[in-house]
Amino acid sequence: MATTSELLEPFFLSDDPEAVLAASRAIATLSSGELTTAERCNPRTRKPENGGLFCARIFGPVEDYRCLCGYLRDGREQAGQTCPKCGVLCGEKKLRDERWAHVGVPWPLLHPVLAKRVAEVLECREKDVGLVAGFMANLNADGSVTKLRRDQYEGDEYTRTDRGPEFVRGRLAARDRGDLVVSAVPVTPAGWRGSRRDLQDDAYGRLVNRRHRLARLLQLNAPPIILENDYRQLQQCCTRVWTTVRAELGARRGRVAVPRDGQHAELLNTVLERPIEYGVRGVYADWLIEHGDPRGEFITLQLANAGKVAMGKRESELLARHYDEWIAPLADVVDFVVFRRGFLASCRAQKPALPFVGDPVWSTVEHLDTEVPELVRQPTLRALSKLTTNARCLAKLCAEAPLPQLTALNVRLSRVPPRGWAESVTALALPAVRELVLLHQSAQGESDWSWFLGTPLARQLTSLTLAMAIERLDQLAVSRWLPIFDAHPTLERLALTYDKKRLAFELQRTAGGVELALTTTPSIVEQMCMMQENTISPAISRALSRIPTGALARVKAASNVWYGPDLEALAKTLRRRFKNAITLPELRRPE
Repeated sequence: MATTSELLEPFFLSDDPEAVLAASRAIATLSSGELTTAERCNPRTRKPENGGLFCARIFGPVEDYRCLCGYLRDGREQAGQTCPKCGVLCGEKKLRDERWAHVGVPWPLLHPVLAKRVAEVLECREKDVGLVAGFMANLNADGSVTKLRRDQYEGDEYTRTDRGPEFVRGRLAARDRGDLVVSAVPVTPAGWRGSRRDLQDDAYGRLVNRRHRLARLLQLNAPPIILENDYRQLQQCCTRVWTTVRAELGARRGRVAVPRDGQHAELLNTVLERPIEYGVRGVYADWLIEHGDPRGEFITLQLANAGKVAMGKRESELLARHYDEWIAPLADVVDFVVFRRGFLASCRAQKPALPFVGDPVWSTVEHLDTEVPELVRQPTLRALSKLTTNARCLAKLCAEAPLPQLTALNVRLSRVPPRGWAESVTALALPAVRELVLLHQSAQGESDWSWFLGTPLARQLTSLTLAMAIERLDQLAVSRWLPIFDAHPTLERLALTYDKKRLAFELQRTAGGVELALTTTPSIVEQMCMMQENTISPAISRALSRIPTGALARVKAASNVWYGPDLEALAKTLRRRFKNAITLPELRRPE
């Protein structure tokens, strides 16, 4: 029996029509199931969604000898059984490298390699096959085509029986070549695709969604012009799947095994022992490039673009293709992953990551989001400078020993003031922290920040951000926060943010005095316009109008375009209050 590679790779990689036809016939009968949704994994449980791109029922179990729900979990004794609850086979997870799926389509599709054969049977030119199948031209008896003008689509003077995918399939079937069109698109095994958003996943997801849309339009008996347009887009999605998978499988098949000899281990260990230095990463990248390892190119690109926030197209492509390999063994236990300078730099990790405490892969992590003290205390975190955690975990960490490596800190608070936090979290425990973010997103309970201001920890900060729920906007009094700059001479920036930065007030110390920047996102502007009784604009107006004259050197609304009567009224109030010291966005009427 042919292996998965022997069946799937010819369909995508071969330029021989006979090989493509043979693979197409076999795949139609040997698929493990049909994809019914473009979903990947549940964000909460991290388990594959049923019928999705990583479905355990189709592709196999995600853990050896254990079904998805845990009903079958006794190991080899239950091997080969299918769980009566979740429907997942109890077997080895290597099945996910062998089992594939398919996407059934309501109308036949053209395979790029088979287009020439189809043209020969239809006795027309190869470039005309797509026009005929896509309802853009009629096929005449002599093999010529008559292209439709734009004004002919609605009042079509030609019959609709001599163009379209069903017409093409009928003509092919009449000559016993109906196998030249594709009625199902194979889906590569889940093990062939990375757990991170793979390029193949995006292509398959678009195909599945387009297929569902076209099937529904057929059920609703939609007008022909809509059906024809959706079929053309379905064909485009199919072609995109072919080109994407072809590129990915070509890269996979052409991958060179890099020797993991003593020199490789020595260079990698140097990077992990000195994670802050750029030079050692460059030397390691050069060695990898010399030996044909794509990670060398990735590290080089990231070093060159170190000052940019977003990755380039080539960087994203390489990371999506090799993510699991480069982050191993943490691929299944961390999320919100960010790579910088070619290595893992930021992630969120919780208790499932405990078995990997002490692994060298943590050495390059600069920002860790966790509520597990053991993950923070591991000695391999040599580059850690920023920590995101909750008040309870931070208090426990500070009570055990100082954290001298931290320069930035984000703390999630369930209540303000937090119970027992101020006593244990002191400047002695966090001597290097200069940037602090306190997040209290709950709309319930108190929101009193006086317990923190004036403490030794607050006096050493250069940047302080207080993040609150939008319901607390009525309590805002910017004038009360201005004296903090006199009491804290090192403080350069104080930000008050609401509803996850949808609305922000930022006070900045400058040579000319304290400046205020008001930031509103498009979503909060839309909310202001849609609320029948808008309370946001009046609250902003009250908070800014109470600022003493001359207390601010400058006021700027650093936002997108404003619109709506509430913001127009707010703009008039602010101009009247601050006169020439304020800069506002452009005011316009919504379209």
